[in-house]
Amino acid sequence: MGTITARKRKDGSTGYRAQVRVTRDGKSHSETETFDRKALAQQWMRMKEAEIDRRRIHPRLQIPGHPEFAFPRLAARGD
Repeated sequence: MGTITARKRKDGSTGYRAQVRVTRDGKSHSETETFDRKALAQQWMRMKEAEIDRRRIHPRLQIPGHPEFAFPRLAARGD
């Protein structure tokens, strides 16, 4: 679901681009972020993949205006 690509910058340093792409029901969603360290890129990618999986399990999280959309942790605790 996600990929990390090493990219050379103009100053010669290496940046790591993390990309997560999901296609459901003919609609595609992609998020990309660039990091200085590969470990940070991997961590971000895992976090985004987990977020997408939570939304797949709980489709109400995808509805703007629903209490769980804005505050999923509070809604899960019942606060």
